[in-house]
Amino acid sequence: ETAVYPILLPVGDATAVSDLPNPRLYWHFRADFAFQLLNDLFVARPENDSVYIALYDEAVIDPITRANEIDHTFWYDFYTGTNGNDLGWFRLRRGDAYYEAGDFANALSDYESAFKLIVVDPDSDYKFSANDGTEAGFKVGLTALQLGDFELAQNAYRNAYEHAQIYEPEGHVVPTAISALNDLRDENPDLDIIITEILADLEYE
Repeated sequence: ETAVYPILLPVGDATAVSDLPNPRLYWHFRADFAFQLLNDLFVARPENDSVYIALYDEAVIDPITRANEIDHTFWYDFYTGTNGNDLGWFRLRRGDAYYEAGDFANALSDYESAFKLIVVDPDSDYKFSANDGTEAGFKVGLTALQLGDFELAQNAYRNAYEHAQIYEPEGHVVPTAISALNDLRDENPDLDIIITEILADLEYE
């Protein structure tokens, strides 16, 4: 028989997989399938965070490591680095779901965690971790504005901007954050003064 292992159980003996025409593709697909499944569960059932973190090593890191041993893939760096640090990328995307639902308190919690957990590795082949980390930082600020915590918002924008200048000075994340600020100001004119101050900090008015 060939490759009939369950997705979320230990890999076990890989002999059958080695007989497949493309074992690397199998391991990569298995890691990606588990990644998408855990990401969906992470958003839908946040009370089980510790379970998903425990499953992640076996369900995602183990198979992507096997794929990487056959032929290097930059997804290995993403799965083990950017999201491997207690699921930092998952927290960023769950923060987005909370924000869209108007649950700003939980969005803020996830964005703050993501900003701390997404570590930039200059040697990584996954080059978007800097963007992901900066995005999380700016979203801390945006969400703090929604909650009326202006001091946190200003500090978050300064930190994210410094992060961007270090890791991605020519990146797209700063213009996107500025656009989000202007959109929020249009939606809520009462925030005009604080947003103008933040834009000045970002050297943009």
